[in-house]
Amino acid sequence: MLDVRGVDATLDAVRHCLSASAQAQRSLDERGGVAIVLQRLVAADHAGVAFTADPISGEREVVRLAATEGLGEALVQGEVIGSDVTLRTDTIDGDLATLPAEAAHSVAEVARRIEASFGRPQDVEWAVADGLVHVLQARPITVLPVEPRLPEGNNWQKDVAHYPEPLTPFGYSLIAACAEQV
Repeated sequence: MLDVRGVDATLDAVRHCLSASAQAQRSLDERGGVAIVLQRLVAADHAGVAFTADPISGEREVVRLAATEGLGEALVQGEVIGSDVTLRTDTIDGDLATLPAEAAHSVAEVARRIEASFGRPQDVEWAVADGLVHVLQARPITVLPVEPRLPEGNNWQKDVAHYPEPLTPFGYSLIAACAEQV
């Protein structure tokens, strides 16, 4: 719940979260506690998500940003499509829309430092307010695509990451021929 103000509204929000959690636990028949995080709302000029590896291609040498003006809740919930850019060192590919390039570079730098700290690719929710980057949360990227590798010689193997259905030798030879064209 965003932008809750005052003691009474905060207590109501906590009660709402506890009630929703209790209902979810009953429906899943789980036992255990629930954590409720209270944090100050960042009045964001821009907000979004930064992936320290490209979640579509799996490329590790990039930071991919999705950004929107204001609070990022609608973006994170998938209700709006924000700008989508890829940063490679000093270059930005894609349309920043209203996000300043300096802010995009700052977010990418912070995301890379978080990845270095945790030792694995991260999904970082961020906000920029008054030129400062605020990290709202970070978690590991759990699944990244695996770049397919074609075996050498006549060693035919199935790539289940990209081809979950049976792949015939003809299908493999077609893919190999296409790979040579790239």
